[in-house]
Amino acid sequence: MLCAQCGKEHPVSEMELTFRRPDVVAALDRRELEARVQENRNFCVMDGERFFVRVLLPLPVQGHEQSYCIGLWAEVDRPAFDRIYDLWETPDRGDEPPMNARLANEVPFAEGSLGMNADLQMMGGDSRPCVYLRPSQNPLYGEQQSGISTHRAYEYTSYFA
Repeated sequence: MLCAQCGKEHPVSEMELTFRRPDVVAALDRRELEARVQENRNFCVMDGERFFVRVLLPLPVQGHEQSYCIGLWAEVDRPAFDRIYDLWETPDRGDEPPMNARLANEVPFAEGSLGMNADLQMMGGDSRPCVYLRPSQNPLYGEQQSGISTHRAYEYTSYFA
């Protein structure tokens, strides 16, 4: 399907904006990073008191069954982090009730998204948890509720390209 805004083809399945680290961690220099942060592909702990989990922020795409997902980090409290860590490889983790979280990345085109309140939902299978934003005036909340165009998904992806 051609984009109505720019006339180009934007295959949603080939796009995703992904953040490598939570913003506060990405801002550290190498020496601080080594001294203050423990991390792997899915989890990050800073100073033993800030806890982050890699998550997906799904945005429905108008006219498509598949959502566009932004791969970002969510900050959670210690009990939620421990629970997520314990459940990470269990097959029925999707049955877990949602947990409080806050976005740990500033999403391009959504100024003020860093720190937005969300519900983190564990997913079944080997899928990353998803975050669902709580009501706010931020345009990102509106996009998650109403959906985005394929061109908007392309804009998100091309931001770091």
